[in-house]
Amino acid sequence: MYETCVKIMKLPVWDMMIFTSILLLASYQFIPSTAIGMYWYVGAVQYMLPHSVGLVGLACMFRFLRTGRLRYLIWLSLCAFIVGGSSYLTSLLFFLVLPFTGLICWRYCGKRVFLLLIPFFICLSGFIIQCISPGNAVRGGDEFGFSISLAMAVVFEALWKGLLTIGIWMRKKTVAFLLLLAIALFGVETMSGVEEKTGWHFPLPVIFVTLMYGCYSAMLTPVLYADEFDSIGASLGPETIQYFTFLLVAAFSILYCEGWLVHRWKERRGEGFRNFMKKQYRQRILFPGLLAVCLVILFGRGMLGNCVDKRVYDYVVSGQAEDFKEQIASQMELLLDESVKEAYLVPINPEQGPLMHMPVTTDENAFTNRVVREFYGKDKVVMIE
Repeated sequence: MYETCVKIMKLPVWDMMIFTSILLLASYQFIPSTAIGMYWYVGAVQYMLPHSVGLVGLACMFRFLRTGRLRYLIWLSLCAFIVGGSSYLTSLLFFLVLPFTGLICWRYCGKRVFLLLIPFFICLSGFIIQCISPGNAVRGGDEFGFSISLAMAVVFEALWKGLLTIGIWMRKKTVAFLLLLAIALFGVETMSGVEEKTGWHFPLPVIFVTLMYGCYSAMLTPVLYADEFDSIGASLGPETIQYFTFLLVAAFSILYCEGWLVHRWKERRGEGFRNFMKKQYRQRILFPGLLAVCLVILFGRGMLGNCVDKRVYDYVVSGQAEDFKEQIASQMELLLDESVKEAYLVPINPEQGPLMHMPVTTDENAFTNRVVREFYGKDKVVMIE
């Protein structure tokens, strides 16, 4: 956000901080699952970490194109190496953003944009290794493989499913969309000064929004493709990245379109528009709009029922958190006792709220039982009936 908003669009730092805070608030409070996204090691390492590295890489890309310093290309290449070898989702984001950014910036950056091919092919190499790795066949079955026709079909399906998913989120995460509206309200004022500072007119907004939607819908394609072979189904880990990506592309689409609208309004109204923004916009549009957002949230408190803080609060005051803590403590006492070589654990309360714990089962040869047994140095770990 700092690189794109402050360094490229020349927005005030405080405005960037407002946008970033709103996005972080929407991301955290309405994350599809704190258990999967944060407390499950696969969710944290396989999805969240590569997504974070990918965003750092994109910031390095913009900084390299802006300054021409090779160290940022090196950092971008390192991020591409990590992303390509770890995440289908973020790899696809790189495959879209890198070439399109190069096409947009070649007039301003010259031959520098061709150096983006280095991180692009680094990421592509890791992506190919991911695709042909034997673990895919283990999970997806012997029939799992690459099909051009299926890949094309999945792309079109993702474009449609993306709209359906946004509709579901609008119903379940309404407050997140109200927060995007707040970004739009702040955005008009801050974007009104971009043209004078940068000379950028924000052309072709439809193409830009289409590209942003393509970045978001690409996040759906790996799951849709795997569903053709994998009967296990996907966790909420991919949906987490889909949701995070949607918030980012939605915010940038809003700001870009507002930059285009401001340019058109300035052409038509000239000094009248500038006077309105300086003297009347806050009183007539910004403050009433923000007040309306707050009132909708206040009187529609049911919309906050699925936010993280509300779920955590309910989990604590119901006593389930304390009960879960006591049961885990009793298990740990047994598992950490070196004199006990065969650990027979009592079934625990399955209500885990925002947390994530995979209990051992009654089958001592099950995966969870085996790894717990090996980790704690036991001869046997099993859940009693």
